[in-house]
Order: sequence, then C-alpha cells, then structure tokens
Amino acid sequence: MIPQISFHLFLYNIVPHIDTSRITTLFIIDRPFNINNDRFFQFVYTMSHLRSLAAPLVLIKLLFVSHWPNIHRLEIFTSWATATTTERSLTLDEIDAFYRSFIHIEYPSFYFNDDLNLSILLNKMPTTISNIVIHHPYKFTPDSFDDFITCQWLEQNT
Repeated sequence: MIPQISFHLFLYNIVPHIDTSRITTLFIIDRPFNINNDRFFQFVYTMSHLRSLAAPLVLIKLLFVSHWPNIHRLEIFTSWATATTTERSLTLDEIDAFYRSFIHIEYPSFYFNDDLNLSILLNKMPTTISNIVIHHPYKFTPDSFDDFITCQWLEQNT
C-alpha cells in the first residue's frame, strides 16, 4: 500500500519510468490528494494486464467511461467521510455503466452502503459473476443491524 502523499509522487515521478503494463493488482484505500481525474484514468488505462482493482467508489466511477475486459475482481470501498452523496452512491444509470464497463467481472466485493441500490445492483448482475462479497460493519449481526443482508433479504429483494 502506498500512502496518499507518496501515491502522488509515485504517479507523477515514478510511473513515467516503469512498465505499468505488468501491474496485475491495484489497491487504493483512499482518494489520493491532488490527483487529476484524467491522470488517474490514464494511469489505470496503461495497466493492460490489470486483473484486480480495489478502490473507493468515487475512483471506480471515473472508469465507467471505458471497457475493462481484463478486470475480473473488483473491490469497492466506501468513500471517505467528507464525500458527497453523489460520490458515495450508485444511480440506476451508473449501475448500467458499471456492468457495461466491467464486462468480465467475476468477483465483486463491496462494503454495505444504502446508497448502492443493492437490490438493483444484484438484479442486474451478469452471469459472469461467480462470487459476491458484501462486507458489513464490524461485529454487527442480523439482530443488531437492521440493514444486515441475509438470505431472506436476498430472496425478497433479488
């Protein structure tokens, strides 16, 4: 994991000197400071062998404008506390864009978030998906967390 300030240095000072096409996994916990959205997109685009991506939703949304046929595993992190509602949520159009962009996704993983429109996200799920992981808040159970995703919830909503 590269700290946020180091990520900026990495992106602007090191990336131009390395072969990013060999990178197969990219894991970004938080949005790097002072990173141009276009530059981030270009950085990911240069990783022709990228198979696994983990990033906050706001960064993944930047990738919806292209197809990512090599990405099979996608982990969507919740956005930081100061993120706007738009940055933290998926609209119906964005859900469609999500599945059009990640056309060979097999393993999505995301943290529970009311704004993800979970039932629609799951109902539009393509047949390429073999596993889904939904992370819940730590130490919560169906009895202590009303929005806990259970088998019963899945049967009723998908």
